[in-house]
Amino acid sequence: MENIPFPLFSTKFNIPASIHDLLVRQQLFQRLDLGLQKNNKLILLTAPAGYGKTTALSSWIRQSSQRFASSWLTLEPAENQFEHFFTIMAISLREYNPQIVRFVENIFAAPNPPSPDILASSLINILSGNQQELIIIFDDFHNIKNAAIHTTITLLLDHLPDHIHLVISTRVDPPLPLHRLRARGQLPQKSQQLQ
Repeated sequence: MENIPFPLFSTKFNIPASIHDLLVRQQLFQRLDLGLQKNNKLILLTAPAGYGKTTALSSWIRQSSQRFASSWLTLEPAENQFEHFFTIMAISLREYNPQIVRFVENIFAAPNPPSPDILASSLINILSGNQQELIIIFDDFHNIKNAAIHTTITLLLDHLPDHIHLVISTRVDPPLPLHRLRARGQLPQKSQQLQ
């Protein structure tokens, strides 16, 4: 993407380095692995600041990288804008499906921004073109408060194919239909705090 209208730090897409002396949280890793069952659309990791969410997820994803493709995105308050959020999401997914970057460039170059349902359906159709299992990780999702982003993420969750899973790490539960996802068996039951 050559004409990005905002600063872009490539480190946002890097899985954070693991700490060498990290206590291996095998029980948590097993719960995360169970979250990848076919019916599950979302894995939600909610805990206050300093509880080790990012460290645990980065260790888990590194340990599991042989089994599936992954995309990591560390979110900051700047990503709270609709176009900004989905542009960097597309960049984070470029290795999984390069078409997604060109699509997002084109759709946001149009005079009017896309509606959440148009954007979500287009993203699903593009991502479905690759059948490799994919884990999309949004770290620090509590920085996202934009209702249009939440609506689009909800639509994505409603229609994700079985081989794609979304992992959200956040300090507070996001305004997504968590009860509905749990009722459908598409979100693992709430676990205890990180241990």
